[in-house]
Amino acid sequence: MPRNLSKLINQYLSPEVLDLIRMAIRKAQVQKQKIYLVGGIVRDLMLGKSSLDLDFSIEGEALTLARSLGEETGCRVTSYPQFGTATIKLDSIQVDFAAARTETYSCPGALPLVKAASLLEDLYRRD
Repeated sequence: MPRNLSKLINQYLSPEVLDLIRMAIRKAQVQKQKIYLVGGIVRDLMLGKSSLDLDFSIEGEALTLARSLGEETGCRVTSYPQFGTATIKLDSIQVDFAAARTETYSCPGALPLVKAASLLEDLYRRD
């Protein structure tokens, strides 16, 4: 059953989390990147729960966006360039940025080789 996530976002997320989401959206718009809220927070919202674990998928440069947000908030950014991901932590809120990507593995247990992809391809990889 489709749900209006914007209502759920406003209902279940704290003002601090909402501010962080809005800030990330503004940064993405300025950088002309597409940003999507993905992962467990979407599931939690649909279940009527709040969440402090934000996952963004970026069609573009996730590291650039994370660094920009880190500078604005004064938070340290931990980046993993080989995977196109970065994390910032603001108080009890963890924010993960990942470039939309596909992954291939040379053998079981190997680290993934990542390649830029669309949001749809990224979501297939996630689930």
